[in-house]
Amino acid sequence: PLDPPIAKAGDIVTLAGVPDNIAVGDTLTLKSNPVNKALQTPPINPPTLSIEIGGNTSPLAGKEGTIVASSRVRDRLISETDNNVTLNVTKSDTDSDRSVVHARGELQLGILIEQMRREGYEMTVSP
Repeated sequence: PLDPPIAKAGDIVTLAGVPDNIAVGDTLTLKSNPVNKALQTPPINPPTLSIEIGGNTSPLAGKEGTIVASSRVRDRLISETDNNVTLNVTKSDTDSDRSVVHARGELQLGILIEQMRREGYEMTVSP
């Protein structure tokens, strides 16, 4: 709970149990005290880098992780976009088993790859 139980414009708060159709930048208000006009949402800067990620297809696949299938890797990447609004995942034009991940920088991509590795994913990554 908030202490005091008030959040003003610009405050960062976390909400639990909200519907999936509420997104970053939406204006929330009480039914008893509605806002006539929603606040403007600043645009999110577009991604600047992209890499291709796919399941590990090397002869040594499965040696360091347990999840190597490209479909499972793609599902994990797509689920990441639910929480990370600056990521964008599309299918690769050159290989149907690979996904193109668009992000805002090397650090963001590095954190994503390391997080997936720690979760047991094995993948191939290429620029």
